[in-house]
Amino acid sequence: MSKSSKKLFHDYSWKKFFLGIKNLFKTIFIGNTRPRQMFNLYLYFLLLGTVLLMTPWATVKGQWNFLQALFTASSAFSDTGLTVKSTANDFTFFGQLIILLLIKFGGIGLITVKLFLLSLFNIGRNTGLKERLLIQGERGAPKLGNNVDVLKVGIIVMTITEIIGAIALTLYFFFFPNNQVTYGVNGDIMYYNNFWLSLWAGVFHSISAVNNAGFDIIGKNSLIPFQGDYFVQWVFIIELVLGGIGFPVFYDLYSYFKSKAQHKRFRFSLFTKITVSTYLIVAVIGVGSVMAVELLTPTDELSIWNKMPNDRALMVIFFNTMSTRNAGFYSIDLNRFHFTSQTVQAFMMWIGASPASTGGGIRVTTLAVIVVSIISLARGRDSVNMYKRKIPTKKVKMAFAVAFVGTFVMFFTTLVILFENIIIKNSGISFLQAFYEAASAFGTTGLSVFDNANLGVFSKLCLIISMFVGQLGVSTTILAWSDRKRKVTIRRVEEDVLIG
Repeated sequence: MSKSSKKLFHDYSWKKFFLGIKNLFKTIFIGNTRPRQMFNLYLYFLLLGTVLLMTPWATVKGQWNFLQALFTASSAFSDTGLTVKSTANDFTFFGQLIILLLIKFGGIGLITVKLFLLSLFNIGRNTGLKERLLIQGERGAPKLGNNVDVLKVGIIVMTITEIIGAIALTLYFFFFPNNQVTYGVNGDIMYYNNFWLSLWAGVFHSISAVNNAGFDIIGKNSLIPFQGDYFVQWVFIIELVLGGIGFPVFYDLYSYFKSKAQHKRFRFSLFTKITVSTYLIVAVIGVGSVMAVELLTPTDELSIWNKMPNDRALMVIFFNTMSTRNAGFYSIDLNRFHFTSQTVQAFMMWIGASPASTGGGIRVTTLAVIVVSIISLARGRDSVNMYKRKIPTKKVKMAFAVAFVGTFVMFFTTLVILFENIIIKNSGISFLQAFYEAASAFGTTGLSVFDNANLGVFSKLCLIISMFVGQLGVSTTILAWSDRKRKVTIRRVEEDVLIG
């Protein structure tokens, strides 16, 4: 072999080596598929938030371990609300700001924020196919073409809602005294007549409510101090519903009013019809079931009706059950609900909110597709139809897969909590309490019926994974580990199997 040939072969070998290293780096740290890229991006941002919360400026005492920081960052970024420390009393302003930024970026979506800012200031080129696919997997619409418009309208609606809510809460906190609200290291600071603290509380809680996060800086008892203040509760309810309804619904409503102004016909998308109808049906059935259980249950010392006016008791049931739709705020000790009511609430958290929203769970569209497909199967139909449209078979299969994985994650987390905290620690956590906690994590709700700060390491890790999967979405998590580049060319012989 000549010298020139050897040199060419040598250069080619090194080029091939570095190309292999580059591809390996891309596969591990970036990802070859859209779901894997989303998974990695969210994981890296979560780790960044964890590091910031571990800094001495984030907490009052200036010392915190990795697991506590990871748990809080996961809860904030997934818009859950489960905490191991009091956000109001144990975090500094810097720490609370980091939590709020994690809530905001987690609620809107990282890719959504990036492309919204670029389009807002007319920076860069037009959105490419790859970026549109990433938007669709994060907060986009079923149709690929209008994803950028969907995220613009969604962010504008959420921002306006946050601003209005912040103004309303700021004025309320400033002008109306409440002695039960504690803030600061010693819990001796009040919002009343303190403008800057009221402003910060208004902004923090408005963003937390719209993004269905459940974090608060009121104290250790969430909204219990405002149990009799219906104004505050209704502000939170309106914000949590708007945050959990989904970006595509906002865009459809915007397009509807725009078409009406131009005297044009408009047809709501199938996504909007399924989302709104299922969201309302689940809310009505859930609230109605809990209300019926609490009304029919004999009154005792712990029951909601004990020593409480009827109007307040009804509001307590309505607010706390609606909060299971991903909000995470509560206005009463949740252990006062009957165990049947807690079971209903756990399943509502498992269902969650809408896709392309700030909520988690299996999502309401998944539930709708599963229910309608079962009805179609019972009627002997070959296809699944909703609102005069056929649901693709691939989506039906994915719906059942999402429900199965979500259920498995919840029950696995429940068993880990029971094993670690009953067998090892000999604590008094019941199966329903563990199941409630697991549902709260997977549904990114943040409601809890016991102090999860006492949970073991493995229990906290399982809850972190549940929150991450619930926020990112089960379907995206499943597809993150698939290799779409591999093409299956072998077709197997079909054979029938008895099931059921």
